[in-house]
Amino acid sequence: FQGEGNLAFYSNLLVNDFGGALHIQPHNDIPRRIFVFHNTVLSREHGIRIRSGLSAPDELQIAANAIFASQPLAGVETSHNLIASRADAAAYLKAPDARLGKLSLEPLVKRLPLSTASFDWMSRFTDAECDFDGRRLGFAYYGAYAKPSIWQLKPGIKPAMRNH
Repeated sequence: FQGEGNLAFYSNLLVNDFGGALHIQPHNDIPRRIFVFHNTVLSREHGIRIRSGLSAPDELQIAANAIFASQPLAGVETSHNLIASRADAAAYLKAPDARLGKLSLEPLVKRLPLSTASFDWMSRFTDAECDFDGRRLGFAYYGAYAKPSIWQLKPGIKPAMRNH
């Protein structure tokens, strides 16, 4: 994914075993207000890369992500993210090395709880308290899943799953 300007990117699963995963960088605009949270990222190269151009973004929050990559974060210093190598993903996730259809990025039991840090800033975004499966579970977890998944990752469009 590549983004710029004002963006909120949350509750996503990103997998790229051939390169990087998430780029926030100048293109037609510059990064201005950037919010990246509750994503599960697996990448051979960088997980989340921020390139702001000549000036720093007006607002930047990168938190509560589970990032498994050779270079988890680039161009930004943050706290409150789970950061590990791509090879270590299996210590945290159910089946991160399986092929699509068997791939499971849900957390192993009690492996991705988040401390009691304040994430009140997240509440301004629509459905920010929902995990990848649409369950309203608050903010106290790393990555896109708050608990085991109810939908198996597979090709096609994911059915709407809201407020479970």
